Amino acid sequence: MSVTSVNGRTGVVVLPGLRDVSEFGAVGTSDDTATFQAAINSGEAIAVSPLSGGGRYTVSSLTLLNNTCLVGVPRRTIIQSYASGQPMFVLHDPYVTFLHIWGLTLIGNKASQPTTGVHRAFYLINAFSGVSDPTYRANSPIGSQIPRHRIGEIVISGFKDDGMYLEGAGGNEYGPIQIVDCGGRGMYVNSYDNGFKGIDIGGSGLDGLVFGPNGSTNQWVGNKIWYSGQAQVSGQANNMVHDRGGGNIFAAFHLQDPAGSNMVLKGVASGQNSIKFDGLIERQGAQTWYDPTTAVEIDLQGSGSNQINAVVSARNGVPKATYAIRNIANGAMAAGVDNAINITQFGYHVDAVTLGYFGGVLDNNAISVGQFARQPRTLPGDNGDAAFGLEMAGSFVGMVTRGTNSTVFPGAAGQLVLIAQTAGGVISGFKSGTYVTAFSWSELGAPSSAYIKTSATYANDAAAAAGGVPVAGYYRNGSVAQIRIT
Repeated sequence: MSVTSVNGRTGVVVLPGLRDVSEFGAVGTSDDTATFQAAINSGEAIAVSPLSGGGRYTVSSLTLLNNTCLVGVPRRTIIQSYASGQPMFVLHDPYVTFLHIWGLTLIGNKASQPTTGVHRAFYLINAFSGVSDPTYRANSPIGSQIPRHRIGEIVISGFKDDGMYLEGAGGNEYGPIQIVDCGGRGMYVNSYDNGFKGIDIGGSGLDGLVFGPNGSTNQWVGNKIWYSGQAQVSGQANNMVHDRGGGNIFAAFHLQDPAGSNMVLKGVASGQNSIKFDGLIERQGAQTWYDPTTAVEIDLQGSGSNQINAVVSARNGVPKATYAIRNIANGAMAAGVDNAINITQFGYHVDAVTLGYFGGVLDNNAISVGQFARQPRTLPGDNGDAAFGLEMAGSFVGMVTRGTNSTVFPGAAGQLVLIAQTAGGVISGFKSGTYVTAFSWSELGAPSSAYIKTSATYANDAAAAAGGVPVAGYYRNGSVAQIRIT
C-alpha cells in the first residue's frame, strides 16, 4: 500500500492497481450513495479508504455488478446505512459473478430505519445453475458455471432484518465475518457448495443461522453462533436451523446460549439434512428469556442420516433446556433413521432428561451418551434422578451414567443396549424383546446396589419400582451380565 493525496485528501491509503472511492466524490459528510455507485459502475477495482477521525461513509442501497471489487481497511473503513429501509448491497442481476468485497465495517442504524422495507447488509440472490449454464460462463472470467464470490474481513452490526441473505449457486468463500445485533436472522443460507470460515454470529433478534431447502453441501470451519433470539419470538429463537438442506459439514463449531434450541433439524423425509457436526454445544445462562416450548440442545425433528459428535454442556443451576436431544422421530415430520450420535454431556438440563421421544417411526440409529454429572437436588421438582428416554426399534444404544442416578429407559423391542453405571442407582423401563448388557460397579470397588428391573410385567414404572427384583443380585467390580427382557 502507499500513502498519497487524492482530491486534496492527504494520508489516503491506496492499494496498488485500485482507484479510491474519493476520486468519484465520496467525502463522508453526506449521502455517498451516488458516488459509491459511480465507482462500482466504472468497472474499476475500488479502494474504500478509511475516513480520518473514525468518520463514516453513508449509503442507502448499492447495486453490485459483475466482477465488482470493493476493498477497505479491516476495522477502519466504516459504511453506515442511510435511513432508507433498503438492503445495503444487492446484485444487479442473478448471474453476477466474481464479487470481491473485503475489509468493510457495515453499520445498520436499525433504530432509525422505517418499519417497512427489508433492511439487510447483503441481499445476494444468484440464480441456481446447471453444469453448462451459458450465462454464468459468459460472465465469469474463468468460464465457471457458478458465481465464485469472495467476501471476508467484514463486520456487520445493527441491521433491522437479516445480516446476510445468500441464495442460489455457490462456489463462494465467506469469512472471516462477524454479524452482531441484527434484528432478524444473523445469516440465511439457501445456497450450495460454499466455504464458510471464521463466521461469528451473535445477538440476533431471531434465529442465528438458518439453512433453506437448497442450503446444502457447504463446509463450515471454526464458526460460532451465540445469544440468538433477542426479539423473544417463540419458535424463532434458535442458534442454528436446518430446513431440509443436506450434506453440510461443520468442524470446530460452537453453539452457545440461544433463547430457544441450539440446533434444529427439520427433516420432512428420510435422509434429509444429513449433516456432519463436530463441536461444542453449551448453555451458560446468559439469556434473560427462554422459549418454553423449544429450548433444547439438539432437536432432530425426525431428520435422518446425520452424524453428530458433540460435547453438550449445561452449567449447574441453569435449568433452561429440557433435553440434550429431542425428537429423534417426529410423527408430524418424518422417520428418524440412520443417525449416528455421540454425545458427551456435562452438567444438567431440566430433570436431566438426555433423550426424548415424541412419536413416529425410527430405526437403524446408533446413539452413544456419556453423562458425567448429576443434576443438583436443589432444583425445583428434581429428585436427583436422571431420565433417559428412547424408543428405537433395531437400534444400538450406549449410555454411561455416574453418581447415584436412577435411569428410566422406555426402550423399544429388539434393541441392543449397553449400559455402564457407577455407584448405584436403578435402571428401569425396558420393553419386551430388549437385549441388555450391563457393566455396573462402585467407584471404591465395593459391591454395588445397582440392578436392572423390567417393566414388562408391570402397568408402569411406578409399579415396577415397588416390585422390582435385582437381576443376578449385586454386580461386583468388572462383572458383566447380559439378560433378555421377556
